[in-house]
Amino acid sequence: MFKSASSYLRQTAPTCRIVSWSLNRAVERAMGHVKLDAEYSAPDFFADTEPNQFAPWPTHEKLAFGGDMIPTLVRLLNVSRREKPVLQLLRSLEHLLSDPEHCTVALRLDVLKALTSLLLQKSSAVKLWVMASLRVIAGNPNGKMEIVKRPIIMSEIIGNFQAPNRDLRQMAYTIMLRLSENWFAVEDLQKQDCIRLVLKSIFTLSSDDVFENRKSLVWLLDTLGNLIDHKIGVLKAIRYDLFELRWLLSCGMRDVEEAILNVFVRVSKDEVGRLGLRYKHVAKTMLSHFYDMVDEGGDPTQVGTMLMFSTLPNNERDDYYNMNTVTAVMEVFKEPTISNVSRLVLLKLLTNLAELPQGRSSIKEHLQFLITVPICDPIVQESVETLIKKVVWIP
Repeated sequence: MFKSASSYLRQTAPTCRIVSWSLNRAVERAMGHVKLDAEYSAPDFFADTEPNQFAPWPTHEKLAFGGDMIPTLVRLLNVSRREKPVLQLLRSLEHLLSDPEHCTVALRLDVLKALTSLLLQKSSAVKLWVMASLRVIAGNPNGKMEIVKRPIIMSEIIGNFQAPNRDLRQMAYTIMLRLSENWFAVEDLQKQDCIRLVLKSIFTLSSDDVFENRKSLVWLLDTLGNLIDHKIGVLKAIRYDLFELRWLLSCGMRDVEEAILNVFVRVSKDEVGRLGLRYKHVAKTMLSHFYDMVDEGGDPTQVGTMLMFSTLPNNERDDYYNMNTVTAVMEVFKEPTISNVSRLVLLKLLTNLAELPQGRSSIKEHLQFLITVPICDPIVQESVETLIKKVVWIP
């Protein structure tokens, strides 16, 4: 009988001792005197000493703190000074903040003020758990702007990009990624020169060991894509040698290649960025991998989108004709496995190339296929008809 409830005696780190009231509860359960689903009120000293000791798992904050979990945690974080209780409080807080309602309550109670003071402590363990809580808050829509408005917190996040502790660096990377997902926060991040910060970290990690740092590289590249997709972000990134990262397009790791490709897609939306893509031969590099990407099960939408923006009217398109772009695109278009979204992007790309005579003559070689290809989606069919009309048009 006692064996069935013995797991209740296990205590969570960092403590392994069993206090008397915990043992009494376990014995009561084992003897059947207490219902398993009953909730207990913890002793008065409990929340001030061992908030995670009430149960085997760190998910029993409700048992430890009662109904006022978040207010109690915030209050204790403001007054606690010893490292061990603070770590346990932060552990509980980090778990609770994953609930959007709890996170909103915590922000209303100014939990960031308590976290700011803890962030300035010398303890690396405390800093790590504070950063873990900030990472969760940064995932909350209201939390993003609240963090950006706190200069001390932002300076610590930026400073941790160069921290010797790898866990701290990765926490900083993920926080910055989540902050960059907010359009209004991006403007503040640009003012703090975060584009340069992120690019510097990417260059450092990619020059070290791409395979070992691939997860961090993907986070940073996704962050960079968000940051440059706002106002003059592309110009700032180009100023800091963005195109020197083009070798990552063929680094051999799919997730990194897709992340850097997403960055160049954002670059292709900017007029100056399109010039850079042309003169740095980024499009040529992508065309060489275009069909291989589909053959390996990849999605050609990103490459097609970049080429589509690069071949818009008023752009130099001679290079794309010389690179046999039409042939490469049609080979991919004929693949039966690609999605309708990819087909739409490729058709728009071909329509751009059909603006000039050499483009129309190249597409005419595939005209019979375009006329007879079975397409179920009406939007894709309409795009095919538009392309055919442009190809057969005689000036």
